[in-house]
Amino acid sequence: MLDLLGGVLVIGGMTGFGFLYLEKGQRRVEELKRLAYLFKLLKSEITFKKQPLPFACRASGEKIREREGRILEAIAGDMEEGNGMSFREIWRSRWKEQLQLSMLSEYEKNKVLEFSSFVGYEEETLQENMMECQVEEFTLLAEKVRDELEKKKRVVLLLSSCTGILFVLILL
Repeated sequence: MLDLLGGVLVIGGMTGFGFLYLEKGQRRVEELKRLAYLFKLLKSEITFKKQPLPFACRASGEKIREREGRILEAIAGDMEEGNGMSFREIWRSRWKEQLQLSMLSEYEKNKVLEFSSFVGYEEETLQENMMECQVEEFTLLAEKVRDELEKKKRVVLLLSSCTGILFVLILL
């Protein structure tokens, strides 16, 4: 009886690892969607409200309740202080520490960081175009990751369950 209970627990645990893997992928999709939304907000603040970049960061940050909003507000605060740092340095320093906690791939993290290389106190149209590119990029990445997850879902759950069964057979 204990062998059966132990076997069920091992199989359940391994299946749980499969669900954990899929949940991490789903969190990654959500992060990508939030980043696309962030750049869409920044673009609208600059395009329609004609806000300079520090004010656009603050206004967008106030509209986003997640971690990304707090980062934008901190970036705006640093830019308004005028401590001699460029937009690129401020953007990278604020995002680098937060991206360590992220589910994003290295490529996606680098896309967030490299945004600052092309945007700063430059001409308005350049900023708008760069932000539109970021919106499109992160939207496409989110769709791609979501599609990959859907394709892998059954395989991941099947493999994790089969691994649990294999462990039970080895232990018996």
